[in-house]
Amino acid sequence: MANVQSSHVVSVGWPVYDNRETQAVLRALKEKRISQGKFVREFESAWAKYIGRRYAIAVNSGSSANLVAVFALKEHFRWKDGDNIIVPALTFPTAVSPVIQAGLTPVYADVDLRGNLTFDSVLRAAKGKRVKGIVLVHSLGVPCLDAVKIRRWAMKKRIAILEDACESHGAMTHGKKTGAFGTISTTSFFVAHNMTTGEGGMIATDDPKLEALCRSLREFGRRNQKSRERYVPLASGPRYDIRYAFDRLGFNVRMTDIEASLGLVQLAKLDRMNAKRRTIVRWYRQELRELIQKKTLALPLEPAGTRNTYYTLLITLLKMPRRFPTMAKVAMALEAKGIETRTFMGGNLLRQKAFATARFRPERFPMAEFLHRQSFFVGCHPLVTRSDVRFVCREVKALFS
Repeated sequence: MANVQSSHVVSVGWPVYDNRETQAVLRALKEKRISQGKFVREFESAWAKYIGRRYAIAVNSGSSANLVAVFALKEHFRWKDGDNIIVPALTFPTAVSPVIQAGLTPVYADVDLRGNLTFDSVLRAAKGKRVKGIVLVHSLGVPCLDAVKIRRWAMKKRIAILEDACESHGAMTHGKKTGAFGTISTTSFFVAHNMTTGEGGMIATDDPKLEALCRSLREFGRRNQKSRERYVPLASGPRYDIRYAFDRLGFNVRMTDIEASLGLVQLAKLDRMNAKRRTIVRWYRQELRELIQKKTLALPLEPAGTRNTYYTLLITLLKMPRRFPTMAKVAMALEAKGIETRTFMGGNLLRQKAFATARFRPERFPMAEFLHRQSFFVGCHPLVTRSDVRFVCREVKALFS
């Protein structure tokens, strides 16, 4: 880490595992289960049950989950190149890049102070346009408060929803876990997330046709092998081995049994690890309450009927410190003390070279722009101690002294 002077570092994220995960991985290795196999199927079943979906399809990352999901939705609903898909202006890039990679057109919508779409921002983005889909993201372990409103409106308009819950394992709103609202949903098991398989991701849906499409796209575009026939017709020519029948262009983004064996143990621990994250955030609230009351900074609220699971803790500076007038200066001041920070993912994506476009100006999305310039996040993973929280908060308060 650049410019760190302190010997003590409070990290943004850290994998939390013990001998149970080690033994699970060793079991997979001893059984020579190192590719996609029975542990992947068990993990898929366990994840679907956990979030309340009929089907889950394991892949090698949350980004791949979004990629496969978008291509599956496009084929299933017969979207055409150029069709409009509403996306948040502020998010991680791979919530939006698959839309572009699939030949679709992202239509950007602003976010709220929590970093999520609102029903009003979706309506504004959709005005005057034929919209075919929405990418609804639950950011940083904080669920979208308008998920139900957006879903009801989308169903009436026959608009599909890709629900990106990659950072929000176990978070809840309106009595459901994130991942249970969309036509199709995704999550990530990246190393710093609430639960991890190192790398890895999952797609979930209740639609058997979308499930079959995702399984095909995940694995080269291979034909569904549930057929009892060994030799099947292709586009032309003689019948051919079903194991080498390819019905569409696909990807190779499979999860291994080694990762899945790790994931099964992590999933069993997820609720306890989330409870620890929530306790740590309560400590932050206690230590920062004076700055919160003065409206100097804000932490994500948790309205009744919702449950945040805090992949990380977003701190939004409602007022910038006089000595540190930019987010870069704030971040470097904290990191010099040994406090890791990150900006709000990709920030306002329209300021990124990969997403900049003349059609949408970044200034048109004021909350995305505000969070881009005045928010950052710090660690609240289960290895963060009460002493760590006091240390971080002392240095945050010192910014304003």
